[in-house]
Amino acid sequence: VDCNSDNTYRELQTYEWKVKFSHGGLYGMLYGMSGCSSTNGTVAQSGTPTIGTGQYCWCKATGYKGKNASQISGPSYALSWVFARDYDTVAYCTQKCAVYCTNRAEYNSDFRRALFGVSQ
Repeated sequence: VDCNSDNTYRELQTYEWKVKFSHGGLYGMLYGMSGCSSTNGTVAQSGTPTIGTGQYCWCKATGYKGKNASQISGPSYALSWVFARDYDTVAYCTQKCAVYCTNRAEYNSDFRRALFGVSQ
């Protein structure tokens, strides 16, 4: 996806992502970043990867913008990187990790809980 050609995503920088969020009465956009690492992990578990280059895709929530808000609110506590998947190659991870982070954040409640540091 070429983010610069779509007004919905133009505000994002390389490796950033956002996804519509509606859960528990909250509606808006969840923002995050993705990163590739040589550090492996367990899916939907937090970790401390060295982000740079590697085949392993990691995701991190960075903020939230309510439905009628004009600004992104950052978390009130530090959030961890969460392991998403092994892409087998650095090239695939670099290309696809941000998109995969949005998919997991939107459709997988265990992954979403891990992004927010919630154990249950």
